[in-house]
Amino acid sequence: MSLLLRQASRSNSIIACARTASTMASSRYLDGPQDAATLETPKNLSAKQKEALSAAIRIDQAGEIAANWIYKGQYAVLSSDPKTGTIVQ
Repeated sequence: MSLLLRQASRSNSIIACARTASTMASSRYLDGPQDAATLETPKNLSAKQKEALSAAIRIDQAGEIAANWIYKGQYAVLSSDPKTGTIVQ
């Protein structure tokens, strides 16, 4: 397969992953018992604590989203390789 065709195939895989990424949720929040920490914010937080918590959650969410895109890109590229395809998930 030519380099151009391989790159096009990988690009299509990345695009396909991107289309499904926004609909996939972590099974941690869907399966099994729910931890109270994942369901609600404590009601007795000060304004400063609420602001710090909001900032931390935004940063954490951005990191999680970025990590998912990195994993999807790695999978799109490595899954078609004969040496790595059997070990990536």
